[in-house]
Amino acid sequence: MNSRSERRLRRFADSLRGHVIPRVGWPTSVLPPRHVEVSAREGASAVTVQVERRQSWAVARLDLDTRECVVSAEANSEDARSRLRRIALEFIADRNAFDRLRGLPTTPAPPDFDAYDAETWSEMQLLADVTSADWYPPEPEERTAAAWATFYETAHRFNARFTTQGDAATAPRPSPPPTGQSSAGPAMPGPSGSAGE
Repeated sequence: MNSRSERRLRRFADSLRGHVIPRVGWPTSVLPPRHVEVSAREGASAVTVQVERRQSWAVARLDLDTRECVVSAEANSEDARSRLRRIALEFIADRNAFDRLRGLPTTPAPPDFDAYDAETWSEMQLLADVTSADWYPPEPEERTAAAWATFYETAHRFNARFTTQGDAATAPRPSPPPTGQSSAGPAMPGPSGSAGE
């Protein structure tokens, strides 16, 4: 190896210092922020991604049949909780992208449900309810701002089911991604790279 190659390799190794390589069951190009550990377990019909940093964590479960996702997190601040959730969802999106490349269906129709009638909920919605987690429908087939707006509205309709009428009018709603980033969203993060440090 020549000295130029050695310098490049050394710079690359230095850039990874403090990063924990994720232990997931598929090839990934997603590198979590420094000092964040990511692992995944795959069962017959679901993948569970766990993200940990110090005493904080996030867990996201992706149903491989319905492509619905449930995510929850525990941290000492809302900012840290949000960051860990984004990282977990970025790995869920990465898994969906991997399966899509393998030719597997990743965009089934979202379930039809009444947010206030548990009899109409899917198994993943029931899991979200029992674990006080958030639920997300399958990512949209079309990567347009309108499709992502529908995605967010569907998720919000379920996740905001316990807010009061007054709260619902003032609750912040996620906005669809800008037109230039129409493939971004919680189930498919955009090309911005890392989910945050």
